[in-house]
Amino acid sequence: MKARLCSSFILGIFFVATPAHAANDTKPDFGQTMIVGFFGTEKTAPGFIDVMQNLESGRIGGVIFLPRNMANPTKLRDMTLAVKNCKCKFPPFIALDEEGGRIQRLGPKLKEKNLPSARETALLSDEQRHDIFETMATRVHNYGFNLNFGPVVDLDINPKNKIIGELGRSYSKDHEEVTALAKEFIEAHRGRGILTALKHFPGHGSAQDDTHKVAVDVTAVWKEIEIKPYANLIQEELADMVMVGHLASRKWGGTATLKGSTAISDLLRRRLKYNGVVITDDMFMGAVRDDKRTAVDATISSFYAGADLVILSRLENQDEDVGRKMYSALSNALEKNDALQQHVRRSVERILQLKHKIEPIKAENSQNLIESTKSFLRKLSE
Repeated sequence: MKARLCSSFILGIFFVATPAHAANDTKPDFGQTMIVGFFGTEKTAPGFIDVMQNLESGRIGGVIFLPRNMANPTKLRDMTLAVKNCKCKFPPFIALDEEGGRIQRLGPKLKEKNLPSARETALLSDEQRHDIFETMATRVHNYGFNLNFGPVVDLDINPKNKIIGELGRSYSKDHEEVTALAKEFIEAHRGRGILTALKHFPGHGSAQDDTHKVAVDVTAVWKEIEIKPYANLIQEELADMVMVGHLASRKWGGTATLKGSTAISDLLRRRLKYNGVVITDDMFMGAVRDDKRTAVDATISSFYAGADLVILSRLENQDEDVGRKMYSALSNALEKNDALQQHVRRSVERILQLKHKIEPIKAENSQNLIESTKSFLRKLSE
C-alpha cells in the first residue's frame, strides 16, 4: 500500500520526460531552503556574480531583489533574465515585494506609474481594483519575476501600527474583505504564472512596533481573528506560501520564527492544516538579530521553529557572500542533528513541489527530482 501511494505521489508531482542517464547524487539539496539578497544594480556587480555562482552550485534556491538593486528597467531585466536562464538544477525563485503604495519596487524609480496602497485599493470600484491587480501582476511578470511576497493579509486592527496601519498596507480590519481582496491579488498573479506568499502570519495588524527594527511582543494585543484570512485562503487552496513574521507572544512560546515557538507547528500546521511552504520574513531584521544573535544564527534557529524557506537579505558585513556563508553554516548544523536533517529534507520536497509550478522542469533535471522524492518518501515509510 505504501509503495502504491509513493508511486502515485511521484507521478502526480513529477510527470515529466526522464533521461536515460539518471543522476546518482542523493545528497539533499538543502540550498533550496534559502533565498538571498545582494548588493549591486547590474550583472557585472560582484554581489550579483556571487548570487549566480551560488544558484548554479546549489548553495541557494532563489534571489530577492530590493530597492538597492533597481537602477533602471534594462539593467533589472538583464539580471532577472540571467537568473531565469542560470545553469541551475531547479528553477530559481526570482522574488520581490510588490504591494503597491509605500512597498512598491517597480514604481517611479523605473519610470512606472505608482499603484495605490492596499487600503486605497479597497476603496475603489470592482473594475478599478481588477485593473490595479492586473497591472501589478503584469508588471511583475514583465520584469522577469516569478514570486511576489504578497498579498498582505494582516487585519488593520491598530491604525498606529508603524509598519502596517500607518503605511496603509492592510486592505481592511474585516477579515472577509481582506480575504476577498487577497484572492483577487493572488488570482491576477496566478494568471501570469507568478507565485505569491500570504503575510505576515500569525498577524502583524495589532502590533505597535516594527519588526524590521526591534523585537515585537504581541501577547497583549494579538487576537484569534487575525488568522482567519489564512484559514480562508488555505481552505480555498490559494496559499502558495505563508510568510511568518518575527512576532513574539507567550501564546506561541516566543518569536514565531525562532526555535521554541509553536506558531508554525501548532497554529499553522495543526490548526489550519497547512501543508505547503512556510517562508520567514527577512532574517536580517532587528526583531531576530542583535549583538548576541547574528543573521546566520537566526536563520538556523528558524529551521528548528519549523520554517521551510528563509529570506536572508544580507549579513552583518554586507561584503560577505551570503549564500556561501549560510550554506556552510547550515551544512554544519545538519551534520550535528538528525531531526534537523529530516525537517530540511521535508522542506526541500515542499519547495520542489512548489517550484514545479514555476515552469516545465527540464528533462535533464527531472530524474534528480524523482530520485530526491523517492529517497525522501522511503525515509518517511521506515
